[in-house]
Amino acid sequence: ELSDYQALIETYRKINPEDIKKIQGLIPAEYLKEDLFTEIIYLASIKKLAVNSLTIVKDTAATFTPGSSRRVAAGETAGVSTPAPDMKLSGGIGSFNVKVALGKVDYPALKAWLQTMENSLRIIDVRSLSFDPKTSVANLEMVTYYLKK
Repeated sequence: ELSDYQALIETYRKINPEDIKKIQGLIPAEYLKEDLFTEIIYLASIKKLAVNSLTIVKDTAATFTPGSSRRVAAGETAGVSTPAPDMKLSGGIGSFNVKVALGKVDYPALKAWLQTMENSLRIIDVRSLSFDPKTSVANLEMVTYYLKK
């Protein structure tokens, strides 16, 4: 067993330190909720979208169910899928649950905003998305992550 650990340590030492920094950059150090709030409103405003409501709650749940995201268009019923098992977040990783309602939305604007969010925030998982083209409103629930101190 000791030789296995020594082999792992030796392999880790061979990793380029710049690569380690890049990987660590995927998840930011602890966010301030206010900074995340400001980022989301700014990213909506540059895409000319109205933020009708925004709720951000820190560390609401210790689990995330991959594959549980569902996208439902107005008037449609979501298909039923087999739920994936819950995965616990690592003890050093925290999360923010973000619920946002956007107004003045059409489909191309929603796609552009999601692309901007993906490129601007670190890691986000969209847990649910609904879009009603008749009212030009989109409701999203997302989770974003950070490294706990």
